[in-house]
Amino acid sequence: MRERSLPEYMKKLFGKYNAIIQGNIGINKYLAGLLLFVIPLYQKFPFVAIPGSQVFLRLEDVMIAVIFVVWLIIAGKDIKLFAKEKVTRAFFVFWLAGLLSLLSAMLLTKTVGFIGVLHFLRRIEYMIVFYIGISAVKQRSDLVFLIKCLMIVVAGIFIYGVGQKYLQWPVIMTQNSEYAKGIALRYVSGGHLISTFAGHYDLASTMIIVLPLLLALTFSSSKILSILKINLSLVWLRVTFGGLFVMGLWLLVNSASRISMASYFIVIFMIMIMIKRIKYIPLVFVFSLVLMSTSSNLMDRYTRLIKATTMRVLGITTEEKSSFVGLFEVYAAEEEVEIVTQQPIYEDRSSSIRFNVEWPRAIRALMKNPILGTGYSSLTLATDNDYLRILGETGVLGFLSFMLVVASVIWELVKNFSFKLQSIESIFLASVIAGIPGVAINMVFIDILEASKFAIIFWLFLGMAVAASRMKKTND
Repeated sequence: MRERSLPEYMKKLFGKYNAIIQGNIGINKYLAGLLLFVIPLYQKFPFVAIPGSQVFLRLEDVMIAVIFVVWLIIAGKDIKLFAKEKVTRAFFVFWLAGLLSLLSAMLLTKTVGFIGVLHFLRRIEYMIVFYIGISAVKQRSDLVFLIKCLMIVVAGIFIYGVGQKYLQWPVIMTQNSEYAKGIALRYVSGGHLISTFAGHYDLASTMIIVLPLLLALTFSSSKILSILKINLSLVWLRVTFGGLFVMGLWLLVNSASRISMASYFIVIFMIMIMIKRIKYIPLVFVFSLVLMSTSSNLMDRYTRLIKATTMRVLGITTEEKSSFVGLFEVYAAEEEVEIVTQQPIYEDRSSSIRFNVEWPRAIRALMKNPILGTGYSSLTLATDNDYLRILGETGVLGFLSFMLVVASVIWELVKNFSFKLQSIESIFLASVIAGIPGVAINMVFIDILEASKFAIIFWLFLGMAVAASRMKKTND
């Protein structure tokens, strides 16, 4: 047998390398799959403390950096194509606005230090995942692979949530600087369930973008379900997706996030309209309400909100509280938040903090520098309104550029959308489109795009949906 010459061997070697560069062997889908597994399931343990700050470098940051470098190597010609797209220009405009805001805050208003740089870089880190999502879905089998990954992940989150609530499995959360050090806590009866997430809000918001897909697949035709190539009968496939939907809804209910539950009903209504299963909407809503009623914490939080709103509307003051007891029972201690006003009233604690502390702080920051804001990290840990946070930290310029990104991404999603949902690409695209209004509503009351677990999954889903939209156009 004749030995291959060195040039022939090298040619074959570089031929394989070129196949990788051009994405022909599907490495990107495994990168996206790794993100889908690790980001939701690996808890937020600190890895390295940043000196002089309360910020921690976490393993997820290292993983995303490595994945990004690998993606840069194998993306090849995709990068050149991405650079020419309007959505990419929108991202760069937003990042440029953020950089100008950061420089202004560090050099002019002196409102942030080096920690502002870390916050700026972290926002880029979350959003860059969008392009990994696009690159991951080159063909239908890639999307099918990622949907199967998501099925396993939802089951994993549910199992840990059950263990957390009933078996005292540890809770790792980052809702204050002390907990962010990786302190293991235990679930307290009547508390917020967070499962493998860092807080109940990011768990709930993640379910908002996952549940529409699971519900849509539950009601999908046999033709669409057969594309998934799962070795189950049609009935058992529906049972599987229905079961995963119930798992996700249980997690949402037990997170006890009031705004997320309100968003849930909106996104579920939208997806049922899109998949033309209108007659099943009452059934899904009634089932959801029944499951909601099993969470005393969630129902109590809604009750407190109704009480506080009613008292505010009727102008009930502290002195008049005794005459009001006949209509509503005496408030729990946690609701009696002291508000510095001439006529103190009883308010819901969460709403009170937003209206009287966090939102006015963001508005003051905007007034201090309307064009560029006071810089990333200047509004402390929470604002509980992503729109006000963007305005306060990056000013009108940052806010408008962010809305440009949102508009560009939504246009990429809807320009190829039709209600003829006859493929798995169409179902996935519809579910993401349905989830966006829910996320937009949550942003009114939560800094959800600053929550790393949710933000990474959200931008990844958006990228995958854009790719699915383009695939749908090609397949059509």
